[in-house]
Amino acid sequence: MSSESTPFETHFVSLEPLPTLPAVTILFVEDNELVRKFVRELLEPEGWKVHTCEDGVSAMRKLESAERFDVIITDNWIVWT
Repeated sequence: MSSESTPFETHFVSLEPLPTLPAVTILFVEDNELVRKFVRELLEPEGWKVHTCEDGVSAMRKLESAERFDVIITDNWIVWT
């Protein structure tokens, strides 16, 4: 075994901060509670306001309320009636 050390180089990458996105209010309709929680925890730290509903009936109630949503994301299998 050689007593010589192996040379190596260290490179640091400077990342610029990501641009700030505009505040968005989202209605996320998903029957799986873990998915609802994951999406909320993913988006709220970015400054987005996330409302969740577990079914189409409660989502329709939210849509009929005074709250306005910029984006609505739904599961393909949500029953709306």
